[in-house]
Amino acid sequence: MTDPGGLVYREHGGLQNRNARFDSWVPRSTGSSAALAKIGAMAHSEVERAEVRRLAARGASGREIAAATGLPLSTVRAGAGRRQTRVRSHGGRHTRRPTRTCSASISATAACTPIRAGGCAAVHVQSAGKRWLDAFPQHGPGRKHERPIVLAQWQREIVGRHRGDFVRGLIHSDGCRTINRFTTRLPSGRLAEYAYPRYFFSNLSPDIRDLFSEACDVLGVRWSRSSSRNISVSHRRSVALLDEIGCAKA
Repeated sequence: MTDPGGLVYREHGGLQNRNARFDSWVPRSTGSSAALAKIGAMAHSEVERAEVRRLAARGASGREIAAATGLPLSTVRAGAGRRQTRVRSHGGRHTRRPTRTCSASISATAACTPIRAGGCAAVHVQSAGKRWLDAFPQHGPGRKHERPIVLAQWQREIVGRHRGDFVRGLIHSDGCRTINRFTTRLPSGRLAEYAYPRYFFSNLSPDIRDLFSEACDVLGVRWSRSSSRNISVSHRRSVALLDEIGCAKA
């Protein structure tokens, strides 16, 4: 896997904020649902509809069911009633590294080609499928900071093997690297200017902040809470370590 830790973060379902989201959807056809149901009942036998439901319950895709039964894909989707989940990642044109990482991770995990689109200021990477929710057990209704966000055991095992990738995925989604600049007057009276890099990770969810700080502790990254929702990393060696594992987005 190109970026297992970064993908694990995206596998956290409820962990994404403005950069990623999930939409559950059912493909729609034109015409009223009542008319479509009447046409479907006349055009296809109960045996065919039962076969569609049986194959769908076994995890077959809509295209696989259509090929096996000879029915149109739109009919299969309507008959199976299967919901697809669409995972999306949104990033600016300047954030090339997260975009490439997301595309490679989706391709390696979902065995499909992610769709990339965007205008002059943003790039959107998305993939739709029925199995994404299996990879995102934390996804659910409600705001993520108002409900528990806990890793499943299999997720913790992956994170344990890829701490650096995990931290990188968190920062790419909910963090940034900045230059902190300030001036101070020295005893000699001279006004001195200083600048140093630092990382911020920001999230309203205490569980997500704990996941980030726990991974930083294991990596030896010194961090501090700069506010109720922000975690700051400004120690020189810690910033260098985050730079080394690719946390900068450019």
